[in-house]
Amino acid sequence: MPRRRASPKRRGSNLSQPTVSRTISVLETELGVSLLNRTTRVVSLTDAGADYLARVEPILEAVDDANHAVRGSPELRGVLKLGLTTTFGNRAVIPRLPGFMAQHKALKIEVAMNDVSIDAVSQGIDLAFRPGEFPDMTAVTRRVASIQQVLVASPCYLRKSGAPERPEHLDRLQIIHGPLGVDAGWSLAKGNERVDLKPHAALRLNASEGAIAAAVAGLGVLAVGICSVYPELRSGALVRVVPDWKMAQIDIHAVYPAGRHAKPAARAFVNYFVEDLARNPIPEFEMTTSPSVDHTGGQIAKAAK
Repeated sequence: MPRRRASPKRRGSNLSQPTVSRTISVLETELGVSLLNRTTRVVSLTDAGADYLARVEPILEAVDDANHAVRGSPELRGVLKLGLTTTFGNRAVIPRLPGFMAQHKALKIEVAMNDVSIDAVSQGIDLAFRPGEFPDMTAVTRRVASIQQVLVASPCYLRKSGAPERPEHLDRLQIIHGPLGVDAGWSLAKGNERVDLKPHAALRLNASEGAIAAAVAGLGVLAVGICSVYPELRSGALVRVVPDWKMAQIDIHAVYPAGRHAKPAARAFVNYFVEDLARNPIPEFEMTTSPSVDHTGGQIAKAAK
């Protein structure tokens, strides 16, 4: 676990630094471990301290949320930590942050972006937006959008390799494997006809922006959500492959971490996102209003008080 630099005094705390230092020393004695590395120049968390902080932070935040709810104030406070995929985050979520933050000026937002699976609990994520099937059956999810999946390639690649007329002809082309993958296979339909394929990727990337760049560079055919390549399709950098054949849609879910009560700020942002996306849709999005689905059916000093 990477070391985190720590300030002995929590930002916004009314405790003096000497009081915080004494409180942490008492806590270390009770626990029998060192929580902080102390030098004359810097104070940082030990591995035990980082683990302890990660465990108590959700508890402290839950107490803050409870106090907030009892007071009956509509103002959202604290920090909302979002986990986003790069393309969906850049093109759908981040453009909606200004309006939401303008309504909740006391709320701070942190964003973690990647295209691989995340451990929301260990990373402290309050709300994640993820595409496709969500494997954690203990999490509470809400489907917020559906995106049409399409096959795309660069015009120069298709001129060189030949544009396929039917899905079966894709076997002779190079396939790019993006974050959504091709291991489960593709299913394409046209009228009453359906073709199932299991293409083998010549190039694999774990970032959607990298997969799109590879397709633009002429490295093969990519299966991707159409909203992710809408600018490239409009500019002509990419074109549809077998456009008369339709692929399955990809569901986008808002995911609340398992084992934790969803923050009011997380639920408020999901509601804001769905409502704003309905008012100002992104091309090729299909909005849904599905209800939440439950698939199961410093800080250290404050913790010591």
